[in-house]
Amino acid sequence: HEIAHFLDAAIASMNGYSSENSALWNQWRDAVTRTAAVQSLRAGQTQGARVNPVLVKYLLQTHELFARSYVQFVAAQSHEPVLTTFLRDEIATALVTGYT
Repeated sequence: HEIAHFLDAAIASMNGYSSENSALWNQWRDAVTRTAAVQSLRAGQTQGARVNPVLVKYLLQTHELFARSYVQFVAAQSHEPVLTTFLRDEIATALVTGYT
């Protein structure tokens, strides 16, 4: 997760996060905002569900969505049992759901 933040910032040449403002990430931003996870977070935020609005706001930040999707991508592509178990367990929790 933190490596993703580092890469995101490095690609932007220390001008914020590339995931937030680079045209290179337009398709990714479109895709991630259409995921069930993001839609669920937004619905909970807007429909008065019992969620922590500060946490939801944090989770919906573009650079946080990028970091989580990067972690999921690496875990899924690795086919390593430890990482895929971690990914399955994270997806099963209410806090971190699939952003990819």
